[in-house]
Amino acid sequence: MSLWKGRGELVMRTKKTSQKQQGRTGRESNLLLSRNVKVSYNTWLSKLGSLNCLVIGGTGEGKSRGFVKPNVYSLPVDPRDGKPVSFVFTDPKGELCHETAGFLEANGYEIRVLNINEQHFSDCYNPFRYIRSADSLLIMVDSVVENANGGKTPTDPHWSNSAKSLLNSICYGVYYEFAFKDQNFTTVSELLNMCGFSEGDEGYQSDYDIWLEHLAETSRMGEEHPAVVWRRKVSATGKEMSSIISTAQTAVRLFASKDVQRLTNVDTLAMDTIGDRPTAFYIIIPTTNSTYNFLISLLYTQLFESLYYRAQNVFDGSLPHHVTFFQDEYANVGKIPDFDKKISTFRSVNLSTCMIVQSPNQIETLYGKAAADIMDNVHQTVFIGSGGQGEKSATKWMSNALGMKTIQAEQTSVHRSKTVDLFGIDGSTVEHSYSATQRQLMTQDELYRLPPDRCIVMIKGQKPFLDYKMDPDDCLNFSSDLFTVQGKHGRELKPELLYPINDKDLEHPARKRTADSYRRGVEQSVEIDREQKERRRKDMEEDEKYDPVPKEPMEPEVKPIQEVLRPGEMGHYEPAGCHDGRRATVEELFDEEESGGK
Repeated sequence: MSLWKGRGELVMRTKKTSQKQQGRTGRESNLLLSRNVKVSYNTWLSKLGSLNCLVIGGTGEGKSRGFVKPNVYSLPVDPRDGKPVSFVFTDPKGELCHETAGFLEANGYEIRVLNINEQHFSDCYNPFRYIRSADSLLIMVDSVVENANGGKTPTDPHWSNSAKSLLNSICYGVYYEFAFKDQNFTTVSELLNMCGFSEGDEGYQSDYDIWLEHLAETSRMGEEHPAVVWRRKVSATGKEMSSIISTAQTAVRLFASKDVQRLTNVDTLAMDTIGDRPTAFYIIIPTTNSTYNFLISLLYTQLFESLYYRAQNVFDGSLPHHVTFFQDEYANVGKIPDFDKKISTFRSVNLSTCMIVQSPNQIETLYGKAAADIMDNVHQTVFIGSGGQGEKSATKWMSNALGMKTIQAEQTSVHRSKTVDLFGIDGSTVEHSYSATQRQLMTQDELYRLPPDRCIVMIKGQKPFLDYKMDPDDCLNFSSDLFTVQGKHGRELKPELLYPINDKDLEHPARKRTADSYRRGVEQSVEIDREQKERRRKDMEEDEKYDPVPKEPMEPEVKPIQEVLRPGEMGHYEPAGCHDGRRATVEELFDEEESGGK
């Protein structure tokens, strides 16, 4: 039962209805917003513009337990075709992965994990794996440089723009001229270290400039090689060049770490296939350290680009499996370039996002004017509680979002008379008047005092709902035999299904995830190298058929840098087992390469 509060401004549930049934299993076809409010994954049926959702809640208000977990345990499917929904989670601390990944894996999901906290329990992510065009390379560099300073706009954009041009040149050189196994940010860092300057010599050429001259002379693209063209855009010398190099080095500084190199030299995430089959992708990030935010922002940027590319070029404009993003601590993952434009077209490619924040003002701080466009494409809002009462607090924002309601104000006027009639009654009169006035539907103070089991749901085109939060104990499948009744908060996943995220966890097939991923990534890189070499050979044979001018045969690959420069000036980082034909052991993969990687 529901009734109208005030003048029909707020739908309020009058009693707590429970759906708990022992052994109740199955699959949900809706995005669960609260206990009694949900929206269909078929937005064409529900007439909603999109499934994009904003969840607002302070620390300890139950964002994971009261929103994310119920949507996971319900195993949602798209009602149009019955296909399971894929998930992408931003998972601070890794608790969500620990408690839900085993459940999803037991129900047929592929599990992929990027674990920044414990990198030995992570899959590998190489940004170069997701470059398909010149534009995607520029987007990659733009994301790296923009998030080097937390996504803040620099006071003088000259230095960041020049650093982007220099990194564009280097990344194009790596992408076009290096074997696939060497296409990574480790190589980018090495080439950047070859860049130099001389204060007194304007004609000074660094080792990197010498290599570019070699490219211009030997490459088929000649002077039009993108690496050469972008290097020309950086015409600085002396101290100015030093500042540009320093800005570029700051942007890629973390790739000098061996742990980050192991994490990013190969790729086993295959993020572009998340919409091909039921997949759960967990991105575990530090809660207090923002050092790796640029890497997470880059990952999201490339993930969106890859899913869009696959939807439009592999499938008929839409992914076969709907992909929902649960982006906890959304404002802490860094700025995603052009996110305001991407979110407006999520629906068309079968994507949706649930942005989970402590206050909407965090989005405005991160995206500035673009935040308004992002919020315009959010059609569901769930407020689960906040402890702030300031001018920029979540309660203030929510109070304004709920709007005003009309109330009847009664006024009573008494007019006393000094005269008394024959019956002893004076001539005093009482007048009652009524006037319509407005007040906030819920004030900041009322939102601050919202009971801990209540939430407010707003859906486009509907009046707001005051409802109860969801409880995982009431969800589909939570009473199945995958769970045990023991636990601090009721039912919990059986210990053998808890997913390992650090050395304290029990033995599990995914325990040494990075070792297996790295080896698999190296094998994939070698195979791709063979394919690329064969493709280059066929391209050259095709060119020779139509080239009327005889020319010397050209090798399909540019000479290694070691042959171009003076011996001993640099050494590449090369994974163990790439060149001697044997499979590397786990110990070899994780040993520090003291001898320069060979």
